[in-house]
Amino acid sequence: ALFAMCDGIRASVSLTTIELHGLHAPGSATLWSRNTLSELSHALNQTPNVTSLSLAASRLDDSLAKPLAALASHCRHLRELNLSDNEGLDAAFAQALVYGLGQAASKLEKIDISNLPGLVPRAAWGPELGRFIASQQGGSSLSSIRASVHPSSVMDVLQGVSRNLGLTSLGLTHARFHEGVVQQLVHMVGSGKP
Repeated sequence: ALFAMCDGIRASVSLTTIELHGLHAPGSATLWSRNTLSELSHALNQTPNVTSLSLAASRLDDSLAKPLAALASHCRHLRELNLSDNEGLDAAFAQALVYGLGQAASKLEKIDISNLPGLVPRAAWGPELGRFIASQQGGSSLSSIRASVHPSSVMDVLQGVSRNLGLTSLGLTHARFHEGVVQQLVHMVGSGKP
């Protein structure tokens, strides 16, 4: 069925948004595999009108880290990607995603990787998310990020944001704000950060 759906995507001339929320067998694992995600990537690259994709709440896990990162980075027409609420995604996905989005092919403007409890341990991101955000300036298209982070990673992220003038929207889940974070936010807003 997923391969047939990809054929349908290729044939479409008016489809712009694909929302495949909760695509998993009842009480079981995700329906996605490396092969079906690869096929979806190929279909999206052949369909310039489709610019938004959601695979939220589909029980995706780290065995699919590399094909998901490839989906994010190599689909040249995709502008918005939502992978939120997939509890099986953790450190392997985080590292693959940062590497993938750092590639020149990525044209993503908005990415939602929030409500992913596997990304909350500090080891999942370390300082990498903040460094990635800081690096996405100049020719980068990324303007909006929603992500799950460990509370101790918040300052790393905000320091990255302060160096990235192209980022206009940031959402952090699982992040508790202490006084230092609040002061940093006040400073950023007061200095005219978009």
